[in-house]
Amino acid sequence: MAKKKGEAPPRKGAGSRQRKNKSAEEKEPCANLTCGALWAATLQNILVTAGVFVAILWFSFVLIGAGQRDLDQREIRSAATILAEGVASRVSLYRQSLVQQAAAVGVIGQLESDDQQGLARSEAWLHEMLPGNPRVSIHPPDVDAIERGSAGGNVGFALLEMLRAALNNQRVPVEVHASEGGAREVMFVEPLVDGDGEVAGLLHAAFPAAFLESMIKGLAGGRNISLRQTTEGGGWELYSTGAAADMKGFVAVPGSIWELGYAAGEGAAAIPTTLTALHGGGLAIIVVMMLINLKRIRVKLASDLTELKSTINEMLGKGGTQTRKLRMRELQGLMEWFVKSAYVIPGEAPVSRGSAKITAKRQPPPASPAKEGRQGAQKPQPNFASQPTEGILVEEVAGEEEAAQPSVELPAGIIGGYDIRGRIGDELGREALFELGRAIGSESMHKHQDTVIIANDGRAGSQELVEALHRGVMGSGCNLVDIGVATTPMLYFATHYLASNSGVMLTGSDTEADVACLKVHINGKVLSQAALEKLRQRVLVGDLMEGEGQMVAQELTADYHERIVDDVQIARPLHVVIDAGNGVAGAIAPALFRQLGCEVTELYCDLDGTFPNHPPDPSDPLNLTPLVNKVREVGADIGFAFDGDGDRLGIVDSSGKIIWPDRVLILLARDVLARQPGADVVYDVKSTRHLATEVLNAGGRPVMWKSGHSLIAEMMKQSDALLGGEFSGHLFFKERWYGFDDAIYAAARLVEVLSLEGRSSAEVFQEVPEDFSTPELVATTPQGVNDKLMQMFSKRAKIPDAKLVTVDGVRAEFEDGWGLVRSSNVTPALKFRFEASTEEALARIQGLFREQVKGVAPDVELPF
Repeated sequence: MAKKKGEAPPRKGAGSRQRKNKSAEEKEPCANLTCGALWAATLQNILVTAGVFVAILWFSFVLIGAGQRDLDQREIRSAATILAEGVASRVSLYRQSLVQQAAAVGVIGQLESDDQQGLARSEAWLHEMLPGNPRVSIHPPDVDAIERGSAGGNVGFALLEMLRAALNNQRVPVEVHASEGGAREVMFVEPLVDGDGEVAGLLHAAFPAAFLESMIKGLAGGRNISLRQTTEGGGWELYSTGAAADMKGFVAVPGSIWELGYAAGEGAAAIPTTLTALHGGGLAIIVVMMLINLKRIRVKLASDLTELKSTINEMLGKGGTQTRKLRMRELQGLMEWFVKSAYVIPGEAPVSRGSAKITAKRQPPPASPAKEGRQGAQKPQPNFASQPTEGILVEEVAGEEEAAQPSVELPAGIIGGYDIRGRIGDELGREALFELGRAIGSESMHKHQDTVIIANDGRAGSQELVEALHRGVMGSGCNLVDIGVATTPMLYFATHYLASNSGVMLTGSDTEADVACLKVHINGKVLSQAALEKLRQRVLVGDLMEGEGQMVAQELTADYHERIVDDVQIARPLHVVIDAGNGVAGAIAPALFRQLGCEVTELYCDLDGTFPNHPPDPSDPLNLTPLVNKVREVGADIGFAFDGDGDRLGIVDSSGKIIWPDRVLILLARDVLARQPGADVVYDVKSTRHLATEVLNAGGRPVMWKSGHSLIAEMMKQSDALLGGEFSGHLFFKERWYGFDDAIYAAARLVEVLSLEGRSSAEVFQEVPEDFSTPELVATTPQGVNDKLMQMFSKRAKIPDAKLVTVDGVRAEFEDGWGLVRSSNVTPALKFRFEASTEEALARIQGLFREQVKGVAPDVELPF
């Protein structure tokens, strides 16, 4: 039914309940067709895999029944083939890891800009982070130049041939080479391909022979196998668990120049002679087959969904479209259904404002299949044609005076590592916010996002600034949805939940009351320093669009609460103390935890932008003192402190002890990896050394990365990690959530974990490893000096007996602890953190850093 002119979009209530009473086919025909297609494809793969499994079982029982103890040549070859495929699968995984990690540190961009220092840092980082610590070298696509600089020799020539093959974008077989000293190395060479499909460079990784042995040994499982390398001039044995004379049925290992042979062992050692060995070998390969098949489905599905999205965009923008060819035949019918329905979609046509159009609202992902029905009700889409503009006149936005070249100056210092930040009035006044709003709207439109979602926290002066920001965004011709006073994570939630992938948060986070900052999210990406500087340059050069955007208001707190309550399950009610520091989380968090069934004691939860009690910064132990005292006073199970905009979390256990976020991440990683074994967990360089060990022990892959919430978020996307965090309190969930940092959701997930325990939170955290450590320590420097000092330190520092990690600053790791110095991304300062197994070791490491820092910056006052 079409909306009446001037009618506001329906809110939660009768309209929503009526939608929920409709059949699933009436509500979401597209979603049902998609689910059916996916189930059909998945079922097909399951049936194929099950058939293979049954065939292998039948094969095994036939041999057992016949009492065979030795395999004939054909059966031996079949067993060797299975094991060879297992080796090939592992080689393929390492290839993928090499390319993905290189992409994560921006190697292609460094090659294109001939950034030799950046390439050297990337080589060092890859050496540190890749399993086996290979020698890594990155080359431009000029093999002749490499050859001219080569020392020659057999190894050099063999490697050159691999590089030449990779230059043609070929899959280069992995080889083992012998160095001049006789040591063997496993050689990988991978082409690095840019966005145009051209080879931008070559990546060479040389793993030690022990790496090969560890890769093969687990697969052999005690069976007698032999792995050898074949060349025109002969070859050599790489790994063997039995006598060479007994090996038969050699088969090629795909992706290498290796062959694998198998010898029938006695009893349980032979692959097909017992059911136990079948489970050890055959079932593992079947699991690999299923994963490969599922990955193929995922790749095809990603491609097809892109085509479907393009079809829908054409349909909404033009009123018609064309049929596209999809890779999954199960989805082809869905495409045809869309095209046939192009002219009969119910509802109003999109509002036309040049390139502006409004798309349908998207659904949040279900927390679990059992809850899918409850969350499936479609939300109302914003109706810009009928909504009031909250007193803001469109004519005022479109006036010639407003559209003129900017008269405001934006100092370079307002651009930080991951936000635009400045003093209210001095650096970020109404005029600056208006111009930045125009730049944000222009950049969003450039990224094909014609609606921006805006929120603000509750600090003093926010209302004037956010109104100027509104006017600027609409002055670019971009529409906006105002969700009002909210946390930064709620803004991110809105970019997943509503019709736009772009949003802006006007906040001050944990800074002084007279400081404001903009956190900008465009087309699904949180902008960091380079992209934020691009917005500033748009203003300075006048690269700004003009138009008449419109605004609607949308309340999202109830939807946000409902989404979390549907996801988080509390096994027993806990008593929770919440200290919001008078920030915006105080208006959101207490009600949510009461809905979850918790008893809540509130501390400074009234919204006051002057922050009269303490700064809303949970990374400072002094700010956590009131929470510590309140938890002990009321006997609470757990205490939570939130920063000013609700994206960082501080934790106090039931004994009143501060639990730093890196140790909380260990507990959360154990929980996630119990359901998602093999997942990546991203953490920053300030985090405890125990994180890597604990993640590995839990079956995950630890990924250390740079500090900064936008940088961690980007690495999580690149590595497809399910969990991430940094020491400052940003915690990211991709499992069951959307992948952004959300302190309130993270607190709810921690309550879920603790509620399953019959012990106190203090007892639970006692089982999480802990060393003697410091909080983050800050040494203030003159403006613009901190980066130069960090560069000098990196070049001149000599720290004996330490392994240096240079992902972000310099982290010196010793057997009994580590120390870190890095340049702040936000303020003119150097930041330090230390951790060690004993107090004596902690003091020793601090002394080493004090000596080295004073050598390059004698005037900087150190806090240790």
